[in-house]
Amino acid sequence: MRRILLYIVLVFVGTLAGVSFGSFRASAQASGSSSPGTTGSSSSGSSGSSSPGTTGQPPGAGVPSLKLIREIPLAATDFSVDNLGNLYVITPDNQLKKFSSSGDSVGAFNEVRRFGTLSEIDVSNPLKVLLFYKDFMTVLALDNQLGRIFKIDLRQAQIIQASTIALSYDNNFWVYDEQNAQLKKIGDQGQSVMTSNDFRQLFGEAVMPTEIVDQDGMVYLNDPDNGIYMFDYYGGFKVKLSFKGVSGLRVFNKNIFGILGNELFSYRPGTLQELHLKLPFSVKDADRIQIVFNGLYVLSGGKLSYYELK
Repeated sequence: MRRILLYIVLVFVGTLAGVSFGSFRASAQASGSSSPGTTGSSSSGSSGSSSPGTTGQPPGAGVPSLKLIREIPLAATDFSVDNLGNLYVITPDNQLKKFSSSGDSVGAFNEVRRFGTLSEIDVSNPLKVLLFYKDFMTVLALDNQLGRIFKIDLRQAQIIQASTIALSYDNNFWVYDEQNAQLKKIGDQGQSVMTSNDFRQLFGEAVMPTEIVDQDGMVYLNDPDNGIYMFDYYGGFKVKLSFKGVSGLRVFNKNIFGILGNELFSYRPGTLQELHLKLPFSVKDADRIQIVFNGLYVLSGGKLSYYELK
């Protein structure tokens, strides 16, 4: 029975293509929002900002909506879906299990709690899954069958306190060094590959990102208290977006998505293309929400639900 239920969810997990975000863009333009002013900067560290306006859900025909497609029981404390439709589940007994889009069991990692409480899992590259243990400043990399590739103690890389990590485009990984207020890129051997300027000198404020996204030639740092900071791949600051309180940050085709209050939020930097779409469920009741290209997944009350963007 468990296998059948997993198969049901993974069938719809594996069909994540074919919906364009053009409807988001067209609807945002129809809403008549003012264009956010955008000031760029060079990698020398001079700051810029973009102060977006606020648009409500536009009325009329063609308004995008989220439709509940599937809802199945799932005993999990956390989950994630990669871009191939593979499902990663943290079970109540602290196993990490991976299932393919066809419902087959691919692998299991039984040492989830060996390094403390798991803080983050990054499945942006199915061939190199990252696990971050903040309490012990440890990063694990797993292969596509959840076998260990490497373990890095960030303290050996002179990073004593880090807030978040993410895989980089070149198969290294980004980490935000809280103590030194710097964005750093770390290699597979724990060596420092790149270090940004001191954020305290760049911004004159305490920046505390909770998420890093590497996508479309840019690195996005999400600080819910201050906004979204955009950098190039060399650590050069480009622009700050003054959206506060965003969680679940994702970027598709240079469009930024996130959860803002009880809305699905979308914005394309430097344009009028902004949308706030009311969610058909309560965010406070959700254990985890993951935005995907054509919708989102919600883990809540022992159920995994998939909402498709129409």
